[in-house]
Amino acid sequence: MIKVFYNRLFLLCGCLIFSIVLYAQQERNYLTKSVSVAQLAGMLSTKDEWVNFPSYENRAGWSVIDSSLRNDLIRKAVSKLDYKYQFVPSSAYLAFATTGDRGVMERPYAQNCNAVRDLVLGELMEGRKRFIPQIINGINNLIEMQTWALSAHLALQGKHKPGVIDSTQNIIDLGAGRTGAMLAWTYYFLQKELDLFKPGTSAKLSSEIQRRIVDTYEERNDFWWMALNGHKLVNNWNVWCNYNSLTCILLMEQDTKKKINAVYKTMRSVDKFINYYKDDGACEEGPSYWSEAGGNLYNYLSLIKSVTNNQIDLFVQPLVKNMAAYIYNVYIGNQYYVNFADAHAKIIPDPGLIYGFGNAIGDDKMKSFGAFLAKNERFNSGDIFETLNYLFEQKNISKTSNLPPLPKDVQYKETQITIGRDKENSLEGFYFAAKGGNNNESHNHNDIGSFILYYNSKPLLIDIGSGTYTAKTFSAKRYELFNTRSLNHNVPLINGIEQQAGAQFKSSSYNYRSSANDVSLSIGIESAYPDSANVDKWERSYLLSRGKSFTIKDMFSLKENNGKTSDNFVTAIKPIQVKSGELIFNVSGEVVKLKYEDEKMDYKLVSIPLTDPPLIKEWGNSLYRLEFILKKNILKVSTTITISK
Repeated sequence: MIKVFYNRLFLLCGCLIFSIVLYAQQERNYLTKSVSVAQLAGMLSTKDEWVNFPSYENRAGWSVIDSSLRNDLIRKAVSKLDYKYQFVPSSAYLAFATTGDRGVMERPYAQNCNAVRDLVLGELMEGRKRFIPQIINGINNLIEMQTWALSAHLALQGKHKPGVIDSTQNIIDLGAGRTGAMLAWTYYFLQKELDLFKPGTSAKLSSEIQRRIVDTYEERNDFWWMALNGHKLVNNWNVWCNYNSLTCILLMEQDTKKKINAVYKTMRSVDKFINYYKDDGACEEGPSYWSEAGGNLYNYLSLIKSVTNNQIDLFVQPLVKNMAAYIYNVYIGNQYYVNFADAHAKIIPDPGLIYGFGNAIGDDKMKSFGAFLAKNERFNSGDIFETLNYLFEQKNISKTSNLPPLPKDVQYKETQITIGRDKENSLEGFYFAAKGGNNNESHNHNDIGSFILYYNSKPLLIDIGSGTYTAKTFSAKRYELFNTRSLNHNVPLINGIEQQAGAQFKSSSYNYRSSANDVSLSIGIESAYPDSANVDKWERSYLLSRGKSFTIKDMFSLKENNGKTSDNFVTAIKPIQVKSGELIFNVSGEVVKLKYEDEKMDYKLVSIPLTDPPLIKEWGNSLYRLEFILKKNILKVSTTITISK
């Protein structure tokens, strides 16, 4: 089935206020160094021959798609024939400012957009024109909206009152860009058919896309996500908005000179996104955002490559290859991923996107990962471009080895993420991941030195991950949220003090080693705490002894022991204390032991009730924080906790 693509958009998109202040690391400028504006003018296709899909009229071209996939899409469209498009009132936008509620605006908007998307795809598959009238109804609904932007993103209007739409200006955010791109493909494929049923529809649609997206992109340089005119803010918004804007520009802009300049402008902007990434290619926003960050870079670069007749090809760059490989390198098993930052532990990336990226960079492991995901998930995002790419690649995907790559260890040196598993290409045994970095990363949680531990690819010690986004999520009150605080990550509480947010709160050292028998990592974490923690030195070490055990060791020196100091671990499994110094966990029927030094630490179990539906779905009704509390008379010591079968 096709997942609802706007659900992904609305769950993932963050506000620009907080926790995304990222600065370019290297002036690589791969795109703009590869070609000048004048050279681009000689490369750019001025017609639509760059589009790699058949025209609507070419029914033979659509017939090559697997019949079961076509029928799935047609059935989906049939289910939307009686859909009643919803009006999104101004009060729904105001709700974000008054109560912090995004959903009251986002849900009906998403459902309207999903209906149009489903109907368009169904019409492309069937070609009988029976879905056109309902598509027109959806187009009219969207055209009547004052803005295609989301209520949470109206700050892009500038000093306008929060929650109030400024009808005198257009803004491009994640919602506006995505809707614009969807409608641009609708126009491209169905222009004649729309006018056949209601003359003037295509002209009206073209005018709205031009006004809201194309002209706005061409005229404005001040959107923070563009990172132009001295702005240095950059994250997934940059490439996501640029990809959607580029789609609209290529399909809708009729003025050749304006098109060339606008395409080059997207290249200048996307260079800022690529420049920010570290050489290791890790997505510090987490795997939930990989599809929007690295994945949309693939979409963007695919368009650039196609429209320049393969003359601009960044898929050969080692950095781009590393950015692609991240998504399979952080795969644990059973749909679980390493979910540092604002990420869910379980995600379902788009298999076609992953296969296509792997094919573009010549990475057989990534192609296999895409084929593996495709066994159980035909579609995911619902983006028309991504969906059509998948449909026309499906036969190749079905012929590809579908075994997921399961590396025995992965090291992201610059981003400071280390991963190790007991057995290569196996879901059995222990799997851990740990991180260093700093507490000003994109979608940051205060979690320097934190780790996760899985057994037989089932969660044991966890990262809670991301909950429902509200106005508080991206505000000065972000670290009042229980899931972003260091208290509820697998790091120490020192003299009653938690880690703090900011680039200055970071790891002081990060040393990694791997061999056939073990993986070890040590991280200096004292600099992640403010002076009030009264800590001189704190080194957190991890040792995965393959096939045997996982050990957490803390070596530290305190200036004072004048508050609660504890090693805190979060789990969704309530442990049983069999005796002092030993706990056991039931991990899907397997018993796992945890031993701690009871002469140095006291044990306490704290229940954390969950109320947020996404977190309840992921972890159940409660989580548990294990607190191993340092005894009062200790200032300088090392402590060891060992977990084994």
